[in-house]
Amino acid sequence: MARAAETLRAKIAAVLPEGRIAEAGKDTWVFPGDEALAAARHLPALRRAIRLQERVVITYHSGDGTGSDRPIRPLILEFWGRVWTLAAWCEARSDFRSFRVDRIKTLTLTGEPAPPEPGHDLATWQRRHPGPGQRPSAETP
Repeated sequence: MARAAETLRAKIAAVLPEGRIAEAGKDTWVFPGDEALAAARHLPALRRAIRLQERVVITYHSGDGTGSDRPIRPLILEFWGRVWTLAAWCEARSDFRSFRVDRIKTLTLTGEPAPPEPGHDLATWQRRHPGPGQRPSAETP
């Protein structure tokens, strides 16, 4: 595995712009890009909250810069080649939301349990938001 990882790192470094080559050897989460690097500081806490099924409170800034505090139940992290997104049940909106992790300004681990609830869980998110080339399935009551 280590040799395969080193081979992959070398291939990536071979196609990086000159200014990014030095970063290729650093212990980063993903291919270094501004959005991914901005998101990296929150990934460990989000992974922990997902694994332990805990609520978190985030201060989130949308694309237009509008900020809001959101109590959420993190469900899954996804990487889209440039940005990390977090799918979550947003308690402020009483609905699912997808957040760009690089736009999370602050994150507070509450330690409060967020056990799965019917309709607020990862399975429901996945039915509503299928992957590329798939259609949403019908909701079951």
